[in-house]
Amino acid sequence: MKTVIFIVAGLLVLAGVIAGAVAFLGADAATTLQRTEVKAASAAVMQAVSYNQEIVERVGSPVAMGEASVQREDLSSFGPSTMSLNLAISGPQGGGRVSANLTRAEKNQPWRVTNGSFFPTAGPPIFLRGR
Repeated sequence: MKTVIFIVAGLLVLAGVIAGAVAFLGADAATTLQRTEVKAASAAVMQAVSYNQEIVERVGSPVAMGEASVQREDLSSFGPSTMSLNLAISGPQGGGRVSANLTRAEKNQPWRVTNGSFFPTAGPPIFLRGR
């Protein structure tokens, strides 16, 4: 009888270890997916910044970006997705922070900046328009 109890207890522990490993791998895959989405959204923001002549004149060229900070996201596998992020940018003449809202129609579509603002370290903010 003790042998049966030990076998059942061992199987329960093994099942817990397997469930934990599956949950850990799933969380890692979700984190990797989010990082990929943030990189794509950051690229869309940098493209919008490069199209804004007023921002480029303020910070100079080339413009470098820091790490993005996601404020809000609603990533959908089907249908539209939205994301709000902050991104530090700098150039030879100055720097600041871009706060932008992005959207995309479907999962495999590119991110588009809907609106945002550039907050330079000195001076008034500059409105950022999407394309």
